[in-house]
Amino acid sequence: MKKIAYLICLLFFASCYSPRYVYSPAAHNVPIFHRKGDAKLGVNASLNFFGNKRTSLLFTEPAKNKSIGIDAQGAYALSEKWSLQASFFYRKENNSGGAGFTATDSNKLNYKRNLIEAGLGYTKKLSADGTLLLQIFTGIGIGKFIIHEQSYSISLPFTTHFHNSSVIKGYLQPALIFYNKKYMHAALSQRISMLCFTKIKTDYTNTELSNYFLDNLSHGAVLFWEPAFVNNFSFKKLPGIMLEYQLGASLLLNHKFVDARSFNFSAGMVIDPGKLKKQKK
Repeated sequence: MKKIAYLICLLFFASCYSPRYVYSPAAHNVPIFHRKGDAKLGVNASLNFFGNKRTSLLFTEPAKNKSIGIDAQGAYALSEKWSLQASFFYRKENNSGGAGFTATDSNKLNYKRNLIEAGLGYTKKLSADGTLLLQIFTGIGIGKFIIHEQSYSISLPFTTHFHNSSVIKGYLQPALIFYNKKYMHAALSQRISMLCFTKIKTDYTNTELSNYFLDNLSHGAVLFWEPAFVNNFSFKKLPGIMLEYQLGASLLLNHKFVDARSFNFSAGMVIDPGKLKKQKK
């Protein structure tokens, strides 16, 4: 009975815990190039639609747990095999905690993240007609992640906390692209992301940093494996415009745990400036 009571208490208080997310996955930049001068301009709206409710052992309550933002992407083919890419990532997020009996973790967390990336890629045809491509990009990014917390409780005064850090990101992104010369293209993309958190400024205590798994961010890189499925649709009368959606995941590879968002859904538009120019002519 004691073990059962202990397990119930552990699960209950765990349900009141609010994660401090240190990372959100970005949309993958997967251009489909066949010749020198091909280009890509794209904008995706991105969101995380998981975890909109918190469930404890005694009740289910609505809790804000959202991530929305944009991924702006560009790429240019230097030759048939070599190309450049650049991306801008922005996220505005929030999540809140449950009160439970003791209101031990009743708070609201707001996040702002921005990151600029640039990379170099190599593309190889795996089929003679170019309908199957292997693409590998590698690059680096810099940005800033901000956490702002508002804590409140019936028995405690209102307080605020912050955790701000600069981020340096390195990535390796191989992708297998299935190219349909008509109206649909798909890619299975994977990304290994390595994040280094620097210039950390916070007013959390050392105990709070440890409780929220934030104390190890300055002690080495954080690694994520990020698989994604990318699908593009083009139109016969609008050959220079494609609609795109992505389904992606992010899995922590470190042996030391941190809280991070695990999913990303993106949808938007991709423009091929070269095809648009030809269409106008």
